[in-house]
Amino acid sequence: GVASALRELIEKTSDELLIATYSYMIKDLVDKIRGDISMCLILYDKYENIIENLIYFDEVWYKPTLGPTIIVSDLRKAMLIPRFRRENPIAYLIEDPELLSPIVSYYFYLRETSNRLVYRLGDVIKRRTFRSLLRAIEMINTMRKRDEKIYVEIEGVWVSSKKHDHLRGKPIETIRDKFQEITTLIIEKEDGSKISVGGLGAVYEDFEAYRITVYSL
Repeated sequence: GVASALRELIEKTSDELLIATYSYMIKDLVDKIRGDISMCLILYDKYENIIENLIYFDEVWYKPTLGPTIIVSDLRKAMLIPRFRRENPIAYLIEDPELLSPIVSYYFYLRETSNRLVYRLGDVIKRRTFRSLLRAIEMINTMRKRDEKIYVEIEGVWVSSKKHDHLRGKPIETIRDKFQEITTLIIEKEDGSKISVGGLGAVYEDFEAYRITVYSL
């Protein structure tokens, strides 16, 4: 059923969960979520009755609308549950990258047009691993305001050769071009070399990031 599929999706998440849903689902979701993964929540309806549950999420946004429940696991799988409070809910599990991409884009559109309620990254939380480069950059920018010594560890492939590699360095510049939907992180390695890092599907950068860990020392 939907409940067991949802539980399995959450339990197999390694680093990051993106969730858009209604307040009545939050208590059930919280029981299934580990505290060591990064979680972004968009709420479609009033949240006053679940305030105590919001501390489990790194960030919470409020977007009053009617929409499908969306749960994205590590940017690799997504579950869509359409029709609010349907008596017999149907869940669609999506793994095809071509179908997943517009769902993730829609999620971030919802997030960008929402009101932020909670943001703990870079403040209470000093280390997180992301699959979303955009969220990693936002944490970096928050920590920069506090003059913290920031490092990143990145797993991915070189765009030109598709060779798998791990990078470690200091973030020195972040670029966000909303018009072209390009997000880029520039890092400086210990040897002084500078590398441009893009997210999944990167074309213009040197390196395509699959996993980005942000932390301060």
